[in-house]
Amino acid sequence: LRRPHWALAPTPLGAAWLARSAESGGRGVICDRPDAMYAALDALPWRVADWPAAVADQLDAFGLPTLGALRSVPSAGLCQRLGEAVVNALWRAYGELPDPQAPFTFPEHFEVRLELPGRVEQASALLFAAQRLLARLSGWLTVRQQRARQLNLTLLHSDHTASDLPLHLSEASADEARWRRVLQARLERLELAATVEGLQLSVTTCESAQHEARSLF
Repeated sequence: LRRPHWALAPTPLGAAWLARSAESGGRGVICDRPDAMYAALDALPWRVADWPAAVADQLDAFGLPTLGALRSVPSAGLCQRLGEAVVNALWRAYGELPDPQAPFTFPEHFEVRLELPGRVEQASALLFAAQRLLARLSGWLTVRQQRARQLNLTLLHSDHTASDLPLHLSEASADEARWRRVLQARLERLELAATVEGLQLSVTTCESAQHEARSLF
């Protein structure tokens, strides 16, 4: 399995290129100052940029092995040989050009699927995997300032069928532990129609969280 790579840098594209580099070794790279990022990027092979094959062939012919070597070439010459898009990407990574990012939009609806590492024959054995879904649900509800009253856990069977397991609370909640107890009770009484190879959790009914006003005195 590939270990995830990550990086922290002053620019989004610079962080992405550092994360792709083998130098991170799965441990991550932190460049919290521009000069540290410049030095780290300069040492990287330009292949971390994942440019098209035609650009890669030209760079191979130039004999410039690193981003630092590429950056030392005058911009006008690079634009003429490689195109403006390549040069702009290079300057965005180094912070010489702005690189605005689209704001993250939190999903309006919660529906998360999880593939199981193996087929499960006993319903009670599904609880461990389902807890991962409940943890994500709790985070989603908290960020959206909502509480769930009814969920649906879909069991995806190995024979390509699916069965639904509705979960209810009398009082809406975002508490992962409460939903876990409800799910555990349902699974302990459930007999599987077929082995399960995946789960999907969705919110059926939710409502806004009610915050009680508290006096400061």
